[in-house]
Amino acid sequence: MHRLNGLFFFGIFLFSFLAMAACEKESTAPAASTAAALVGRWELTHTTGGLTGHVLTADPNRKREIIFTADGQAELIVNGIITGISPYTLTQALSRTTRQSRPYLAYGPDGPDTQQYIEQISPTSLILAQDFEDGISSYFIRR
Repeated sequence: MHRLNGLFFFGIFLFSFLAMAACEKESTAPAASTAAALVGRWELTHTTGGLTGHVLTADPNRKREIIFTADGQAELIVNGIITGISPYTLTQALSRTTRQSRPYLAYGPDGPDTQQYIEQISPTSLILAQDFEDGISSYFIRR
């Protein structure tokens, strides 16, 4: 009888240990690395999507750029002139369209209503996408 009780408690201990080992906390490292990679000057090259799904090359006569600073500011620039400065926020949330966790970026006059997520970021390129089925994706290169 004592042997069965010991085996029973050992089984509960082993199950509890394995259950706790299987649990993982969500890492904040991807958000931190995304935030660090975002800092810099980005020039719009083209957009895709929308209702028509066309690719629209950026107007060379209206050069649009965004500077994301390390202190959380976004500077919107057109033809070298700052047209607006606003704080930006970077959060992690489930995408409505993909149902995957994505980094969301809010900046500019619309702030939290921008509905953009970072589709891709690398040392040289950035893709921001609206979280709608017919949303527009904006492609940037680092300057």
